[in-house]
Amino acid sequence: EDRLGVWTSRDGVHFEAPKLTGAEPGYANTVTAGSAGTPAIFIDPLAPPAERWKLVSGDEGRGIFVHTSPDGLAWKKLPTAAVSAASASQTNMFYDDQRGQYVAYLRTDIGRNAYGRTERRFVMATVDSVRPPWPFSPKNQADYDRETASLRLGAIKPWYLDNGPLTPGGVGIEWPTVFRPTEGFDQTATDMYVPKAVKYPFAPDAYLAFPCIYYHYEGAQPATRAVLGERERDRGSGPIETQLMTSRDGVTWKRYPRPVWMGVGLIDGLDVHQTYMAQGIIRRGDEIWMYSFNTEEYHSSARKKVDRRGIFRTVQRLDRFVAAEAPYDRAATMISRPLTFTGRRLVLNVDTGASGFVQVGFQRPDGTPVSGFAVDDCVYV
Repeated sequence: EDRLGVWTSRDGVHFEAPKLTGAEPGYANTVTAGSAGTPAIFIDPLAPPAERWKLVSGDEGRGIFVHTSPDGLAWKKLPTAAVSAASASQTNMFYDDQRGQYVAYLRTDIGRNAYGRTERRFVMATVDSVRPPWPFSPKNQADYDRETASLRLGAIKPWYLDNGPLTPGGVGIEWPTVFRPTEGFDQTATDMYVPKAVKYPFAPDAYLAFPCIYYHYEGAQPATRAVLGERERDRGSGPIETQLMTSRDGVTWKRYPRPVWMGVGLIDGLDVHQTYMAQGIIRRGDEIWMYSFNTEEYHSSARKKVDRRGIFRTVQRLDRFVAAEAPYDRAATMISRPLTFTGRRLVLNVDTGASGFVQVGFQRPDGTPVSGFAVDDCVYV
């Protein structure tokens, strides 16, 4: 029912649901009256103490709203919509210390795939203040017509006129589209579904996203794929896996589809068919902890019973998200961007095993080696 529930833990492993005073009857650990949507929750470093927690979410198609809280338990919903347009699925929002602005990634359903079906995408909005209303510059029919060639849009344009006279329309192309399937690379009828982007707090100029890749059965081609969505097969509309994306500015992203960040299949005894990373990254010493929701159900499940599901914890070493791998049977070379650092040591994050090795050399911007510090001068690492 989209209530916001709170679970607490002292170690990040063992959680329990507190019994909160003032909670709704039958919802002992909930902190919102009625639906909270599927929100982004973050600590706002610029807000006064009474509003330092922020919750941003769509609200049953009525627009995108902001809630504030001093402690994550007592919440107040601001009455004016931040955006008077609907945005399904989870809103993705955080404060970007690199920009000095708040960044929101909002879902739009205006996109269409090659077969005319909805293609989920996310646009990027930046605001100086979370408090509503956010600046909104509507585009007209001519603006939408100009974008149709490159974005493949739905028939109703402008998009904010959709949904009838009593309900606001959806988010359209009023902000730039930054998350979408890659034409000619992804399978047709594949969606970029919930990016879960964050500003990485442990290195400068680094953004990470963990988008859900939704692989449709319904409306898919060829028929030998679409048949998987038939109800008698007891699946649903398709599986979802989580991939990894990186960026230096939050606008231009590179995706690393394989090896998959969190795929479907057996995870701790569950036959998982959907994976969703939770928002945020937690550092514990030299480890990074993240959480994910995994379920045995397919999207839009056709199964009569509720399958097994749970919240999972993932653990990795600090910073180790992407690796450049060299083959064992030949030398490989990688050249960094020009960089400046202070101190007397440059530390490498490498794994050579016992019989592999790395050598490092310094060169000038024109590619000539620095005498005494060339690759061939380096003792094997």
